[in-house]
Amino acid sequence: IYSSCGALRLCGCAMKRPLESDAGSSNKHLPGAQRCISDSQWQAFFEQGFVNLGRVIPDELLQRMDGRAVALMKGEVDHGDKLMMQVDPGGAYNNSVASCQQTAGHKGPTMKYRKIGEAGWGLECDDVFRETMTLPVFREMCAELHGAHTDIAVYRAMLFNKPAEGGTDLPWHQDGGDWWGLDRDPLVFVWTAIDAATRQNGCVQVVPGSHRLGVLSRRGDTPSDQTV
Repeated sequence: IYSSCGALRLCGCAMKRPLESDAGSSNKHLPGAQRCISDSQWQAFFEQGFVNLGRVIPDELLQRMDGRAVALMKGEVDHGDKLMMQVDPGGAYNNSVASCQQTAGHKGPTMKYRKIGEAGWGLECDDVFRETMTLPVFREMCAELHGAHTDIAVYRAMLFNKPAEGGTDLPWHQDGGDWWGLDRDPLVFVWTAIDAATRQNGCVQVVPGSHRLGVLSRRGDTPSDQTV
């Protein structure tokens, strides 16, 4: 999970840690629920801007997510105009790549999709991925950061795929700022690896503590090389 909009990562204005010495044990988490995130993990989150929670999704559900991702790309499950699907154009990331074919609907059976889901056309429409989003661990982190009384909305629920023998580079970026078109930046992002994510195959990278700098440009998105 990432702290607000500020963590600079490769593939968001940081919220400071509350004055209480152990935010993870505050009374904001869901009452009566068994905690999934430890105090030390919360401390790492607030200090570094991110934390690796390890394996939090049951193996059976993870396998269904994997199978559903393939089924979506092959068109065996089709959500029509409810889901954005983008075929990978390949090459370096730029504005043309970012906007290329980011439209609703299936583009034909292929394993070459780059991105499935976007704000307004997201994976919350899919029962398997929606089941994952409502796991207790994710409810707990939202209750801690927003308050247990707060209704939570998903802004973007998406799948990134890295096609074999191709793919598109994704540079250092921040999800936040005017580019999002929101009146405030989201407080938390969740990144889940369905397959093994290693340095060799291109795992997410994060600059620890970069959330303390806030969004490096008003627009957000990809900062300049000089800023990085």
